Amino acid sequence: MTELLKGKNNRHIVLDILRRSERPATTAEIAEEFASEAGLGSETARLESALTSRFSATLNGLVKQGLVRQASTAEDGRRHLWEISR
Repeated sequence: MTELLKGKNNRHIVLDILRRSERPATTAEIAEEFASEAGLGSETARLESALTSRFSATLNGLVKQGLVRQASTAEDGRRHLWEISR
């Protein structure tokens, strides 16, 4: 997991994915998109929880910096939907 993100800027990854997204995204969706772009294939399911946790911490930092905001809550009422602060 650490090797996968080594040399990468989590902030840039998250912001880039959110900028390209056509709608607000959950942390898990951000992790899924990163895994897809990184070509993880069958490893995606195994790493998704760790990626989601890592990106969740990144999102919290971006909220504090005013770069990202919680747009709403997902249909299940438990997960946040994130978007770029405009």
